[in-house]
Amino acid sequence: MIKVGIISDTHQKSKIAREAIEILKTQGASLLLHAGDIGQIQTLEDMRDSKVKYIAVLGNNDWHLKSECDKFELFNEPYKFEFKGINFKLMHHPRFLEADSDVIVFGHTHSFTIGTKDGCLFINPGEICGRKFENFTFAMLEFKDNSPKVYKFIKAPNEAEFKKIEVTIQEF
Repeated sequence: MIKVGIISDTHQKSKIAREAIEILKTQGASLLLHAGDIGQIQTLEDMRDSKVKYIAVLGNNDWHLKSECDKFELFNEPYKFEFKGINFKLMHHPRFLEADSDVIVFGHTHSFTIGTKDGCLFINPGEICGRKFENFTFAMLEFKDNSPKVYKFIKAPNEAEFKKIEVTIQEF
């Protein structure tokens, strides 16, 4: 089984991002993805220090992190790569959305989105920062026998723990 933890739009909420990274690590993620608007270098350090393979892309609010690309697995968008036989495209802006990989991960809208189109799985994990929709969200993508499952993790600001919910993948 392949498990990929996905976060985005952490902005200045590195403490919540750290909590999400720890949960994803505990859940068995073998890859962590950050779809941009990282905000603070602490989030990149926490991803690196998790000892889980990670990849992040710069978002529109990450201009100050551009000089850190050589120190971290941090790239300009869109960034295409292969992991365990699955082709990924990781980006922040949805303007790069086209079905040209097995999995497209994006951020920017802060809205949790999941669906397929033309055989491609699109995932936006929502927002760690809880700024636009108040709740903190992130995702876990699991592949078992080439069949994907997606889980949404969600927590309201007044809640102590994240809830894990399996999400139905539908065609766009």
